[in-house]
Amino acid sequence: AKSQSKASLKTVLAGLSWGMPSEKAKTVIADKIMNDFRAKSEGNSDLSYVDNLRKQHTDRVEKMQKSLIHFTKDNSASMGVSIIGEEFMPDAGESVLISREDNATKYYFFKDDKLYKIGIVYDSSYLGPVAFDTFCATTASKYGKPTKEFWDDDGNFLESIWSEGDTKLTVKNKYASYSTVLMVYALDATEKSLSAKHK
Repeated sequence: AKSQSKASLKTVLAGLSWGMPSEKAKTVIADKIMNDFRAKSEGNSDLSYVDNLRKQHTDRVEKMQKSLIHFTKDNSASMGVSIIGEEFMPDAGESVLISREDNATKYYFFKDDKLYKIGIVYDSSYLGPVAFDTFCATTASKYGKPTKEFWDDDGNFLESIWSEGDTKLTVKNKYASYSTVLMVYALDATEKSLSAKHK
């Protein structure tokens, strides 16, 4: 089979850029959501379907725009025990925007209002019976061989990491608690400076 050039990790940004402020990010994400609506409705003559689809996407835009949370000890308790609980630290200038997609939820993390990380959580119903090692193999078919892999002492596959320039992707095994995976794309330098505090 012919070898294919691997995709760039930065394709996840899709119009965003590391360091972008949250208000600008809201505009870019909203445009992405409505472009998705236009692509899905193009050529469809069922007006009821198109109207329902438009409402679904405009609702997503509205919820995303209202979702910005500046993490403090007072407001982050519920997220602290969620699948993204280790991805932020209260009272450290961090915040998040949350955007719902068809089969996943995206979390856009900011440090001092500068975008530095994007977390993607796929719905467990969408992944179905796909095992973590299979998911990582599929990711490797897109981005190439991972830079690092981590296993625990019992032989459980915990994480797989890809690096490209200033961007890092960490695929984390969250099956035991959440029946899904967490993909974390991050500006490597900022993520490194915060990761010890997060853990």
